[in-house]
Amino acid sequence: MDGQKEVSVLAAGSKKSNTNTKETKKTKEKTGRSTGLIATLIILGAVIIVLAVVLVVVLISINNSTNSGDEDKSGSAQVEKKDDKKDDKDDDKKGTSSDNSGIEKGGSSNGYIGDHVRGKREAKVLVIEYADLQCPGCAQMMPIMDSIYKEYSGKVAFVYRHYTIPGHKNARSAAIAVEAAGKQDYFWEMLTEMFDRRTGWIMEDDDDKLTNVYVEIFKEATNNKGNVTQFKKDLKDDNLATKVDHDKTLGIKDKVSATPTIIVNGEEVDFYGSTNTKKAIEDAIDKALEGKSSAKDDDDDDDWNWDDDDDEDDDDDDDDDWSW
Repeated sequence: MDGQKEVSVLAAGSKKSNTNTKETKKTKEKTGRSTGLIATLIILGAVIIVLAVVLVVVLISINNSTNSGDEDKSGSAQVEKKDDKKDDKDDDKKGTSSDNSGIEKGGSSNGYIGDHVRGKREAKVLVIEYADLQCPGCAQMMPIMDSIYKEYSGKVAFVYRHYTIPGHKNARSAAIAVEAAGKQDYFWEMLTEMFDRRTGWIMEDDDDKLTNVYVEIFKEATNNKGNVTQFKKDLKDDNLATKVDHDKTLGIKDKVSATPTIIVNGEEVDFYGSTNTKKAIEDAIDKALEGKSSAKDDDDDDDWNWDDDDDEDDDDDDDDDWSW
């Protein structure tokens, strides 16, 4: 009996051992499958991370390429600006800023205000008038130059420059007033009005009253379309005074000895001894144009007696060497 019990116990133990072995195998199989799944997920995660990194690198590369192009454009623009500034500095070093025709461009030496030009700016003939707003002879010259301008505007460039005379106390402030109007594109209109109404301001001693007179002339010149507030502010602009003074410096270089002076392509026109001032100037222009202009008839109405001073007050300037 004891032997049978022992065999029975051994058999039961063997079955139990087999059962445990099967369960162990099943556990190992489950663990293996879990481990494989985890490994697969890890690999997939790594692949996703790698793809993300590659995508980021590509985007950064594209962005850098775009920025590089913008920087190249910006760099080119900066180089161009530097070149422009260099050109301006070169002009300043020369003392004047002029183009090939002799027309002044804006620069530090002239208050950044270039020549006022009417007619054909790129013309091969340049007519420069040096005048003083308080000068009676210059006032008489204005309508003559207007007439010549109308006849030659398509062939000739006309420039007006200030040449203030020391004995004319308000000439400089009047020139500044014309430049102030010029900042609003009313230079020629203001110039004409200042000459036409010169008797109303040439002897004014009070600065405030003088400013008021200039304002009224400005209103007339602009048909009340100009900005009066800005005009009054510009009367105190140092750049305008610099422009006026620079014009006179140019006149000195051009050997101006009296006003008005007319220069055609660098040569002064001798009209003081002429019986017809307009014709003398036109003849000089025609010569500069190599005779291509049509002949002009003598205009007796333009005959001009330089000793005829329409302003009695100017006779008081005995210390003035200017006879006009």
